Amino acid sequence: MAPRNIDLKWAQTIDGQLCDDSGTSQWITSSGELDYTHYIRSKYDAVLVGASTFLIDQAQLTVRRLKSFTGQQPVRIILDPRDRIASALETEGVDRLVSQLLTRGDRPTLIIGGTGQGTHFGFDSKVHYLHYKIDLSLSNERIRQQLESALEQGEGLVGRPLTSVLVEGGPTLLTVLAEQQAFDRIYVSVAPKITGGQRFRISPKRNLVNSIHLDLVMMRARGRSDDAMEVAADALEVAETCAGRRGRPALSFGPCAHAWRQGGLS
Repeated sequence: MAPRNIDLKWAQTIDGQLCDDSGTSQWITSSGELDYTHYIRSKYDAVLVGASTFLIDQAQLTVRRLKSFTGQQPVRIILDPRDRIASALETEGVDRLVSQLLTRGDRPTLIIGGTGQGTHFGFDSKVHYLHYKIDLSLSNERIRQQLESALEQGEGLVGRPLTSVLVEGGPTLLTVLAEQQAFDRIYVSVAPKITGGQRFRISPKRNLVNSIHLDLVMMRARGRSDDAMEVAADALEVAETCAGRRGRPALSFGPCAHAWRQGGLS
């Protein structure tokens, strides 16, 4: 199996909420941070979210805010263990909207469904369904192996490499990947807001004694939207030059953005 890079990205409030308890997340951060996000996406083969994030946010996961971008749009991957998308497509009143969301744009979408319900569906030619069960329980020590196996099979369906994947949500998926240290780098944007709440958080079952230690790279920016591309490019360059070294670094941008990688940066 070819080596794969699985990176995580999310935006949160100072008190750790990815959205407020009502589920509202647009937008926690700034226009400049959105520019930064789209630049980061442009560096990956695919962007992955869970089915709930796709349905609630109507997530396109494209590179739209980077005017200089001329490459292929990243493949959109939706992890759907309960086949909620297939169920939505069979539900009158929401089926048309979901179908439009799936077929919008010129890049392929890969749905990784856990029950096989989608195998009976006549999806659009740009939408590919893979029946592969991925366990999202916190105790699943094999989640990275399962995800990489699904990506390997998915390459044959979408006809494109899936060697670098950016996971943007939701909290359940991000929590499991963090708990099992099934990632290579984490980008976190922290907005200067406090919403309160207990839902929609990254919440591994750990404490200070068994906490996950990450190497950190830091940069600072003025936080203006027109600085976004320059800052993001510099930030990625710094992170890459740290490969093979140990340290405690941080990528900083816009209200405040950070990127962490697993210790060793190999």
